[in-house]
Amino acid sequence: HIDFRFQHEHEIVMNSFSHNAWGMEVRHHNPLRSGDHFHLHIHCKHHGYDIELNGHHLAHFPHRHNMSSVQVIGLKGGVHVKEVKFHGFHFRHSWGHGHATIDFGHGGYNGYGTSSYNAPVFNGGHTYNAYW
Repeated sequence: HIDFRFQHEHEIVMNSFSHNAWGMEVRHHNPLRSGDHFHLHIHCKHHGYDIELNGHHLAHFPHRHNMSSVQVIGLKGGVHVKEVKFHGFHFRHSWGHGHATIDFGHGGYNGYGTSSYNAPVFNGGHTYNAYW
């Protein structure tokens, strides 16, 4: 996650969740004030995530899991989202063609706004079990 904190800490905190536990937090100064308009770009690269805020490099967050196991992006909190774009994101399998035979560890997502994330459950021996 990327958590923009505006209260006492006024930091940006990044972390990941695996094996029912949070990892080590990575913290950076939060240059925004509550209510600011901003552009957030998250570039997923082989070495990790490069994060830009308003056109300036903010942080790097290394992959803690195989990038092919990433399944969801969620937004939560007091933010008004104008646009979400994906560029250069090549699916191994074309979406909507034959996905019924692929084990993603869940039956799909029912839209946005869920209050929590439940990690998928994979069949024994599935390659993604290493991450959950």
